[in-house]
Amino acid sequence: MIPQLLPGDIFCVRSAGVVGLLIRAVQWFHSRDGEATYNHSGIITSPEGDILEAHWQIRQASIWQYEGKQILIGRHKALTTGRYRRAISAIKYKYLGRPYPVWRIAMHLVPFLAKFGSLRRHGVCSEITAEFAYLIGARHGLWPGTTPDILADEIRTWRTWQVVHEGRLEK
Repeated sequence: MIPQLLPGDIFCVRSAGVVGLLIRAVQWFHSRDGEATYNHSGIITSPEGDILEAHWQIRQASIWQYEGKQILIGRHKALTTGRYRRAISAIKYKYLGRPYPVWRIAMHLVPFLAKFGSLRRHGVCSEITAEFAYLIGARHGLWPGTTPDILADEIRTWRTWQVVHEGRLEK
């Protein structure tokens, strides 16, 4: 069972499938700590588990679609309601309904390309989540090139974050 979810929490999840396996393998190769558990991330937008995520399209969905999966949920310790509202509005305005930039995944094979090749107009799941974290004041503004593994490491080690839950997602 997980603690109460709050709007503005972010998550990293280990989803199944070949694409997830390949993402984790590439992250592991570039990882500084030799670990890359998660291959997808997103933003929690309600206590019921509504989320904003990039999945073939930037969309709203439910975190409960990942029930039974390994998940890490992080909370920015100093998040205010006003800051959350401004940040999520900006992210929705910029991304909601847009197609997923599949070509950006390939750029993550070479981190330099992922970091500098987007012109800040396109983002994969973790980059959108990292941009949100920047907008709420939880991280620096270098969100292009951010992976789910980088976000997970930040949640676990940065003092500005608190781990709400890490383990299987169960109701």
